[in-house]
Amino acid sequence: MKKIVLVLILFIEVITVSVSAQDTAIRYWGEPFNMKGTLTSSYKRHKAGTPLTIQGIVFRKENNKKPAILALIDSTQLYVPLRDSYLFAVEPKSAAEFWQSIALKCGMYQYFAKKGYRNSFRKELSNESQNYLIQLKDIDYHDSYVSDFVQSNFAAAYSVSIDPYRAEHLTVRVIASPDPDAFMLPNGTMVVSSGLLCTLDSEDELTAVITNEMCHYLLDHQLDNVVRAEARSRHAAFWGMFLGQLTNAALDAAINDDHNNKVAAGIAVASGIGTIVSLANVKDVNRLGMNYTLEQDALADSVATCFLQLKGMNVNALPSALYKIRQFYESQNVKKGIPRYVSCKWLTDRLNNLGGCDSVLVSPTYLKATANVVTSNARMYLDDKRYDYAEQLIRKNIKNGLADSQDYVILAQAKMNMTVTNESDEECLKLLDKAQEISTTTNMDIFRPRILLLMRLNRKDEATNVMQQYADALDNYSKQLGDNQKETEWVKSEKGWLDSLK
Repeated sequence: MKKIVLVLILFIEVITVSVSAQDTAIRYWGEPFNMKGTLTSSYKRHKAGTPLTIQGIVFRKENNKKPAILALIDSTQLYVPLRDSYLFAVEPKSAAEFWQSIALKCGMYQYFAKKGYRNSFRKELSNESQNYLIQLKDIDYHDSYVSDFVQSNFAAAYSVSIDPYRAEHLTVRVIASPDPDAFMLPNGTMVVSSGLLCTLDSEDELTAVITNEMCHYLLDHQLDNVVRAEARSRHAAFWGMFLGQLTNAALDAAINDDHNNKVAAGIAVASGIGTIVSLANVKDVNRLGMNYTLEQDALADSVATCFLQLKGMNVNALPSALYKIRQFYESQNVKKGIPRYVSCKWLTDRLNNLGGCDSVLVSPTYLKATANVVTSNARMYLDDKRYDYAEQLIRKNIKNGLADSQDYVILAQAKMNMTVTNESDEECLKLLDKAQEISTTTNMDIFRPRILLLMRLNRKDEATNVMQQYADALDNYSKQLGDNQKETEWVKSEKGWLDSLK
């Protein structure tokens, strides 16, 4: 009897090994996984709570077009249909595993298996994105330190091997624009405005915003929205608009195959004038598929919160960031027509979905890293004659103990353009004194406003003395320029201005 039992056990083991041997000819969808987790309910002969390892999404030899989950459950290797992914409670340990789990729980493998990658559409969107970026090249923010700071936050939030079948290359661009914008273009480029860096106050907030936008990209929301818009356009051209909004809603469901509803369920399981240029307008946003629905934004918000939790960051970072962005637009008296964020009400709805904003975050390290961005944006506002906004930004650096000589010059220039009284002019002179006091080199920007203020106050002898100092400083500066044509022209212009005052 013992011999028979032993033979049966060996027979079962041989069958198990032979099945594994037959299935060695598998093809992984992307990189193999090594994601730990447990069963949420019984599966086959395995009980709920059984430890497991998801080893990847694979195509088996006998069914090359139908992917499955390759899982090791209680030392048994199984092929689990993608539709049963809800059975797995996974515990990602890295950014790569996190996005793999999101793709799995949000049904992205089924989505691509059914619809394909629609490469012709994807290429068109990539070309549109590249054309858009070319238009922005004149307002690139040229500061290697700040660019590296943003890049490091961006790199920490993604994995280069998320989906090797998508041809886009993930990168980041910082653009000099005062509005607090950030969006992921369909070609994989994350665009971050200097205005966003000024509006936020912590690394966690920046990571939250970046992760939120990255989620839209990885869940293919842009392509979905563009395909839906094109289908609507064709539909309207053929039938006219008499079918109304009801038909459009039905069409959305048909095009997406209820994809948004599926991914929402999945995440629940996964737990100016002058120098100012607007970064985007509503037309750009719509054309590139970034006119997200509130449901898409809610999903991305949930994913970003989960990522913050994984990284041990403050989970209130996203509400804090959205609160500050809304505050910015309210202070500018802009309530609607916000390209990326639609309206202040839209931001409020997102905040409510997140449970509101319990507290706002501040990080001294972040504030120090972005102090020069604050100065640069204040200069943009000053050149745009929006003096009150320039003052607000400079006050931020002063409050945080990060103001440099240039900040005090900008503040003096803003104030002398807003108020013309003897008291105000005297105050501006004190600001220029402060700028000169803390400057480690000759700050050429101090002379012109000081001359103008002294002339306003009818202190002609002092003004004449400063004019001579400025002329001498310009002569010394010109000797250091070499072939710098732009600065040479500036020196010539300033000397001409001085001559006009004599």
